[in-house]
Amino acid sequence: MKTQKKISEANRGKPSPNKGKKMSEHQRLWMIEAFKGEHRSLKTEFKKGQFSGNKNPSKRLEIRRKISEAKKGKPLPNFRRENHPNWGGDETLEHERIRRRIEYKTWRQTIFLRDDWTCQKCKSRGGKLNVHHIFNFADFSNLRISVDNGITLCKSCHKKFHGMFGVKNNTRKKLINFLKP
Repeated sequence: MKTQKKISEANRGKPSPNKGKKMSEHQRLWMIEAFKGEHRSLKTEFKKGQFSGNKNPSKRLEIRRKISEAKKGKPLPNFRRENHPNWGGDETLEHERIRRRIEYKTWRQTIFLRDDWTCQKCKSRGGKLNVHHIFNFADFSNLRISVDNGITLCKSCHKKFHGMFGVKNNTRKKLINFLKP
């Protein structure tokens, strides 16, 4: 062990003597045969719960044929747009498009800078911050990127606010009530 460390330290910083050299075909084939089945990395090592060889049922030819026959002629499930269980309609797509716009991103940055990257409820600085719309995003489309309609809240305070007052019908009065100590 000590000898290996000494050799390693002596060679540290030096280029590998084999760098750029090609192995002969005979040498390459010999190495393949010599190290066959040997795992030199934890990534390639056998993982607990894995099946080896033909013990895995889905690897057996007769099982694979049965699966193939069962799937023949059946269309693949189409989980796009309205067929997806989480589909929220075209309205969701519009909200996502708005939030990806440069104007919206600039609005968020402006609010963060104005509030000095500090939650206005718990006064924690940095961390996971959200910009909260004082008048909610869905109902007040004309105020979506108004600097007066945003305030910085940390993730937990933002969650508490919506837990207390819900996501619709937000007002400045509700926010002031929430910000009171």
